[in-house]
Amino acid sequence: MAFREIDDDLWKIVRKYLPSTKPHIGRPWCDPRGFFNGILYV
Repeated sequence: MAFREIDDDLWKIVRKYLPSTKPHIGRPWCDPRGFFNGILYV
């Protein structure tokens, strides 16, 4: 079974449950969609 990234429809659902990205000092936040795909891949 090959890994496939989540599609746009599923991402709209998942995005609701992730914390909002707040501006902060320090290293910039990574792309939440890429991060989530990495978790699913592992």
